[in-house]
Amino acid sequence: MRNMILSMMLAFDGFLGGSNRYSQSMDEGFNQRANDLLFAYGLLTLILLFGGGVKLLLPLGVLTEHIPVPNILVRFIGVAEVFGAMILARLSRIRPV
Repeated sequence: MRNMILSMMLAFDGFLGGSNRYSQSMDEGFNQRANDLLFAYGLLTLILLFGGGVKLLLPLGVLTEHIPVPNILVRFIGVAEVFGAMILARLSRIRPV
């Protein structure tokens, strides 16, 4: 609700030829949210890559020792997690530095 009110004030102020004093505070809030979202996407990407990498690289005997699941299912989940991380990184436009 607050953002809607601020955007209406910004539009009205710009329409009247005002100084756009609200635009700076809205831009700062938007940039902060975008950075927070980018951080969350990056963290989720790393978690998916780690989980998928573990399922792909560790021996199947270690992974299925306590929970009896088919070996092919463990590998499939690992591949799905790695591809999910790649797709998430691509959709959120996270680029390596």
